[in-house]
Amino acid sequence: MRLFEMILLLCTASSIIIYFFGKTRLSIKALSGWVSLAILAVHLLTEGYRWPLLPLYFIVLLFSALSLYQYYKKPPLKKRRPVHTALISSILAAVLFISGGLMVLFPFFQLPEPTGQLSVGTQTLHLIDKSRQEIFAADRNPNRKRELMVQLWYPAEAVSGDPAPFISSGSKMIKAVAQSIGMPAFLLNHLNYIPSNSYKDAAIAKINSTYPLVILNHGFSSSRVYQTSYAENLASHGYIVASIDHTYSTAATVFPDGRTTYTDTSQDMLDTSDTYRDKLGGEWTKDILFTLDQLEKMNKGTVPSIFKGKIDLNHVGVFGHSLGGAASYDAAYDPRIKAGMDLDGSLFNYRNKHGFNKPFMFMMSDQGFNMYKRVIDKQYFSDQELKELDTTPEQYKRDVDNMKAMFKHYQHVVRQGGEVVYVQGTKHNNFMDQQLFSPLITRLLGITGSIDGERSIEIVNRYVLDFFDKHLKNAGGYLVTGPNPNYREVKFISSTFSKLNQT
Repeated sequence: MRLFEMILLLCTASSIIIYFFGKTRLSIKALSGWVSLAILAVHLLTEGYRWPLLPLYFIVLLFSALSLYQYYKKPPLKKRRPVHTALISSILAAVLFISGGLMVLFPFFQLPEPTGQLSVGTQTLHLIDKSRQEIFAADRNPNRKRELMVQLWYPAEAVSGDPAPFISSGSKMIKAVAQSIGMPAFLLNHLNYIPSNSYKDAAIAKINSTYPLVILNHGFSSSRVYQTSYAENLASHGYIVASIDHTYSTAATVFPDGRTTYTDTSQDMLDTSDTYRDKLGGEWTKDILFTLDQLEKMNKGTVPSIFKGKIDLNHVGVFGHSLGGAASYDAAYDPRIKAGMDLDGSLFNYRNKHGFNKPFMFMMSDQGFNMYKRVIDKQYFSDQELKELDTTPEQYKRDVDNMKAMFKHYQHVVRQGGEVVYVQGTKHNNFMDQQLFSPLITRLLGITGSIDGERSIEIVNRYVLDFFDKHLKNAGGYLVTGPNPNYREVKFISSTFSKLNQT
């Protein structure tokens, strides 16, 4: 809740009490109504309108009009009966309560503040891979090339002015976000006013000559904006972070000319076989490696940018959520990438591959690990349970076989010194900033788990930073090597996979 929203709510509640139950003079009652009107004007001018406050706005305008009328009306209005006073005040109090409740359901939140000492700059790149045809576009135009929007976060010099907006694409992006969680767009109009902790096109910090690079990937039908807090936190600790919008697999991607693409990678655009996920994920891996190619050119100066000579290409990491985590694992086979993390993502293109010999970490949701644990313990679903899950025994058998093949990769990672953990109380969407949009509603709808949203973001940020500090900066590593009393929700389960019998 913003400052003037809170003041307006408290002032209006006081006005109701003064007006109906106070024994003050009429001029004092009128003044309380006018003060509320003045606060409303300041709120609208400085903070902007929000739909949950419409009932509150109505009460303020009603009281202001009534105060003016009573103050100047001669003779004064007749005294109300106590029953009328009680009824009217109760209705207004109920309306005020509804407005306050809506503000709680749809809060004006702040993104978690980065924990590093450095300011954060950001800029967005429009990249075109002229070597690849865009296979997801509906028009199937063979001349259409793969286009990406990539947002960079980086350590910045002293900054000034207002930070960049959390969602810079405005109404198009907010409409897509609302559709992705099944809400009308106007319910999320407050996202227009949420600031980030980053400053657009700020000068890159001079404290170090170069900075390690981390490439970040969102989940399917998600967006790079949902991982903003992770990117900002890494940048504040001295990393350059490149977050990719994987076109036609996002809630919305808005290009500089205003063109907007949405999730359009339906199976029939590729084929209807079991290799769909492999083909889709394979395109994401190509996106990652192409982005890395372009950043190499920027670092050399063949593509003009502020990052010339600033990217430490000997220390490159990759991580992501869901399909973006799986793509991070797949991209980590590239020798330029030194370490990676997968946040609750099931792998693709793993059946005929051996593992790699480099640091990697899997961080699962409680929900995801419980699904795997059932297979590990051979507690398979009954036919009735499968029917309730709207799947068939044949499909479930394929899923179990795929999980077992995936487990071999987890096993290999552990044997190479990597870790597998899960976070108690989390579900799949607890690894995104989306959980901050309406924490109460997402929890009630089962979109997120029982863990507090800010706590889950803190945990992921701490472990992501500690992992990359250890493997890209040769520092840290005190969290990712074993249980920590400050983060009891994080359960290390590497032994579950290292001892797993795959027969």
